[in-house]
Amino acid sequence: MLSKNSILGLLLLFFLALPLFGQNLSVTGKIKPAFQEYFGNPRVSIFLHMNKSTYVRGEHIWFKGYMYNRVKAEPFKEAVNVYVGIYDKDGNQKEKHLVLSKEGQLQGQIAIDSSFVDGQYYIKASTSWMKDLKEDDSFVQQFMVLNSELVLENNNPSEDYDIQFFPESGHWVSNVQSVLGIKMLDENGNAGANMVGIIRNHIGEEIVRFRTNRLGFAKVIMTPSASERYWATVSNPNGKEWRVPLPAIDSLGLVLSTRNISEDRILVLVGTNAETKREIGSKPYSILIHRDGLLKSLDVVFKENQLYASHILDKRELHSGMNILTLIDNRGVPIAERLFFNDKQIKSLSLDANVQKVDKDSMEVVLTGFEKRTTSFASISVLPVGTKAYNFNSNILSSFLLKPYVRGYIEEADQYFTDFSKRAMEDLDMLLLTQGWSKYDWDNIFNEPPQKKIQYRAGIDVFGSINSKVPKSTDLLVYAGNQSEPTVIPLSEQSEAFSLDNYFVEQGEELRLTLLNKRGELSMPNLFFEVGYRTIHG
Repeated sequence: MLSKNSILGLLLLFFLALPLFGQNLSVTGKIKPAFQEYFGNPRVSIFLHMNKSTYVRGEHIWFKGYMYNRVKAEPFKEAVNVYVGIYDKDGNQKEKHLVLSKEGQLQGQIAIDSSFVDGQYYIKASTSWMKDLKEDDSFVQQFMVLNSELVLENNNPSEDYDIQFFPESGHWVSNVQSVLGIKMLDENGNAGANMVGIIRNHIGEEIVRFRTNRLGFAKVIMTPSASERYWATVSNPNGKEWRVPLPAIDSLGLVLSTRNISEDRILVLVGTNAETKREIGSKPYSILIHRDGLLKSLDVVFKENQLYASHILDKRELHSGMNILTLIDNRGVPIAERLFFNDKQIKSLSLDANVQKVDKDSMEVVLTGFEKRTTSFASISVLPVGTKAYNFNSNILSSFLLKPYVRGYIEEADQYFTDFSKRAMEDLDMLLLTQGWSKYDWDNIFNEPPQKKIQYRAGIDVFGSINSKVPKSTDLLVYAGNQSEPTVIPLSEQSEAFSLDNYFVEQGEELRLTLLNKRGELSMPNLFFEVGYRTIHG
């Protein structure tokens, strides 16, 4: 069974205030203007669906690419150049190709020729404007080239584990009930699944137990005390134990927490202790709910004699997909942050693929399950059953909905989006609990917005010099193959140079230039020209 997922439309709002109980002026005076400037250019993700993950020389990388506008939750429809490069294991560029994306789609092929030695390579897809953004939205995928047969690496479980503890929203505050995320990986980056742990205080009293899930994550709820020191004893199924200290505890601070309380509602909670509340006084705090420039806000109001402030939200009030919740103070300074994924309004389709006919090296496949009266696009890789040459750890949904917002590498990112089951969403929330702050750096948002307005590039530039006098009433005609429209560049008798921007030529086509007079007669020009893809910003 093959699957294809489509994303429903998302209401575009750069600012929508939910019901307010106080007024934090920094939201309108500082946050909103910063967002409008920093996210003025659209945020776009790229995904390349490749035919394989392992190749032998003589084969081709075939790819179908998709570009996704994350703000509009739809294909990025502008015609733009996409640069697809191949890099060796050390990051050295081996080759680079220019591919045109139209209506959010692109495609191409790259030959694995004799210049490829055995080893690890990377394919990268990017646009000219992505390098001007602080966050890298390029698509990068590892692949292997082998001489003949696929040899699997020895990936036996390691006996050494990295055990980390992550307080929810980045703060573990004394006398505040908090969620503590736990992440366990071995030295090969594999999940420490089914590991059992016990958290104890400094005199050895048991506080709470936990067990890691299949992806190496766990969480516990506890109320730490600054006067205590906590340790975790973790053991694997073979009985080997590790003793790990827990993070330092802050005497003052606030903790931002999210909890699913039903299928359609979440609890957003801000907790603190008595000492911090006295220090805060009546200063207004706010929770920002945002991503990619979309912004909503909640005011944080601690009632008298209460150390917790809460909001219960219908998930339809949140952004579809990723939500970044940031707690800010009255000056607009970010204090804590938590990522939450909202699967409401995200619609998935399950397609059935049935082989109708096989004829030598070809087959006829019928796909069913598409929505009626909608236009859908799909790409398919057909390989033998049980193949070891197709082994990716991400898919189109993880590339569009998860990767743009988290820092670093995500182990088995596709596991969170094979379906939208309750278990998958619980596993995803466990991942986000251990991520801390999102990929967006607040110093950049406030102080380093992109300086250039995007001018989309689509095709190549033709430019050159004319080495003889141009006859009167004569222009330059440029054309290439059958797919490109002939273009006339107006000239005068004084013309010494010419240029043509954004001209599209298919790979392998010949570019032709000729002089054309008013009588329709053609003649050979005496000129020098070159082509390229210059980056132009306006």
